[in-house]
Amino acid sequence: MTKLSATDFRLLMSASAAHVVGIVMSILSPFIIGALSRSVDDGGFGVPEGTSGTLITVELLAIAAAAYLVIPWLNKASLRKLAFLGVSICLLANMYSLFVVPGQVVLMGISRIVSGLGAGIVYSVGSAAASRTHDPDKIFAFIVVIGAVVSSAGLLLIPMATAGFGYRGGFTFIVLNILVVAPFLALLPSSVKTRAAVEKSDRRTAPPPWTADRKAVVVLVIAMLILNVGDGAIFYFSEGIGHSIGMSSEQVGFALTVASVAGLMGGLVAASLNTRYGRTLPLTIALVVRAGASIAIVSQPAPASYWVLQCLLGFTVYFVIPYIFGLCALVDRAGRVAAMAGGTVLIGSGISASLGGHIIENFSYFHLGLFATLVVIVNLIILIPVSLKYDRAQHSVKLANLGT
Repeated sequence: MTKLSATDFRLLMSASAAHVVGIVMSILSPFIIGALSRSVDDGGFGVPEGTSGTLITVELLAIAAAAYLVIPWLNKASLRKLAFLGVSICLLANMYSLFVVPGQVVLMGISRIVSGLGAGIVYSVGSAAASRTHDPDKIFAFIVVIGAVVSSAGLLLIPMATAGFGYRGGFTFIVLNILVVAPFLALLPSSVKTRAAVEKSDRRTAPPPWTADRKAVVVLVIAMLILNVGDGAIFYFSEGIGHSIGMSSEQVGFALTVASVAGLMGGLVAASLNTRYGRTLPLTIALVVRAGASIAIVSQPAPASYWVLQCLLGFTVYFVIPYIFGLCALVDRAGRVAAMAGGTVLIGSGISASLGGHIIENFSYFHLGLFATLVVIVNLIILIPVSLKYDRAQHSVKLANLGT
């Protein structure tokens, strides 16, 4: 592994902080939904689970919407100023949620939408910053690992906050999370650092300039969308799949914890391999393995096999995501395409819960796995041609550099 430059390290830390702000609600949402659904006497918000879920859904959609809306400004404004604007909005909205009286769904909904808009701005800035590094594949892989570590810690600690203080404890916990990572946003560049500036700093290894490769943009955004739709379809219903083969909730929970560790390993392996063998070969192997695991996990496996398959699913999704983000950075070093892909992650996660439930309700767990498998196959078909194109382009640049 090559050593990160000081500039890239600063961008890694700031982009990781931005991604934490963007995903914290998505990761902690099961506990926030539970706290909102509890009775008022028990510290809850006193609304049904359907309403609680809707409140979180609109926030996730707001994050995705803001991530898209801020794209035109990523190459015009200071990333640092944009990030602090977004994090300020997010913090104020979460603090306001603490004072919303139980049952006031409209006010809570408005505060969650505003929080999502602020988080989406920060999330988009993080994707843009990572794209402007000299080795975006490695940077995105490290971001995945750092985000997973922070998320795991949050999932261990937030139950204590919601158990003792209800939904107000949950939102306070989110505020504290944001306050911890917000100082790292100061490491973002204060000036408007454009793609041209990045390429000028390293002419010999810079990717081809942005040429409005619209086909690649569409493919990468769709690939990120359906990857997360397929992943969420299995993940959100892992407990039901486990129950269908005789596993207890505790056993499933422990299996998912081990799978999250496997996900960390996936990100680390992607960072280690980087583009040593290009992107096409690693992506192909990972997606083929993922397709097999998606159908195998719903084919009545033994509990031990269930554990292995969950680990394969966790490993492959965190292995594939950095490579897709890396391709986004090649298409546009200004980070606009990576920002679009980042927003699409949350859209895919939101769609998968509803779509997966509908498939199970009307068909079966096997059909859910079949759907997830077909999604991976489609991803493989549309993604590999784009990956091959940019692998060949980079290879040509390397040959040209050797000849000079």
